[in-house]
Amino acid sequence: MKIYRRVILSLTLTSLVLAHAGTNERTASVAANDSTPCPKLGSLIRRLRSSSQKTRDRAKNEVLVLGKQSPNSRQCVISTMRKIFAKVIRQHSNGLMFAVRSPRSYRQWSEVTDTLGTMKATEALDLLIDNLDYNNGTTTLGVGHFPAARATVAFGDEAIPGLLRALKNGSVTKKYLAAFTLREIGGDKAKQALVRAISEEKDVQTSADLNNLLQNWK
Repeated sequence: MKIYRRVILSLTLTSLVLAHAGTNERTASVAANDSTPCPKLGSLIRRLRSSSQKTRDRAKNEVLVLGKQSPNSRQCVISTMRKIFAKVIRQHSNGLMFAVRSPRSYRQWSEVTDTLGTMKATEALDLLIDNLDYNNGTTTLGVGHFPAARATVAFGDEAIPGLLRALKNGSVTKKYLAAFTLREIGGDKAKQALVRAISEEKDVQTSADLNNLLQNWK
């Protein structure tokens, strides 16, 4: 598909440009890690940087438990996670550059993003959808390698209006990922949303490629 080749070319060129950026972790980290009103949350967030998936999973599970303790705890967790997500996007406009220079921080950001999805933090939904295409430069399409897209799937039908906006106003990559996300959500509402987006798409090639995705609906 031409849209697929365009996205792959864009991501591949980015990878080539940044190939010599180096792999050393920068000392700068997200300030929210060390300052939070939620008891124990600061240390848990730091553990989300670990190279051990088991350590990260345990920390994430503890964060989720903390978020269930009370409405105030939930809001504190969501607010802190949302700030971390937004600060990374604001300070590192390119996900590949961020991942290359600060792999530990990128892992943390990815786990924070997944936590927002697991908690179905509606306060962060628009932010997630706005950054569907933020990733570490992986060229494989589909939501698996795009943390914000993967997290958005967890919201189910609630994410459909935002995904429709992405399909209407987003870049080629965002449109394709929004369509993929709708397919992962599944169901009649998500399918009809994609049908509507295709009917309103002005670019002939993009419309054709999204329609091809529709034909392969699960």
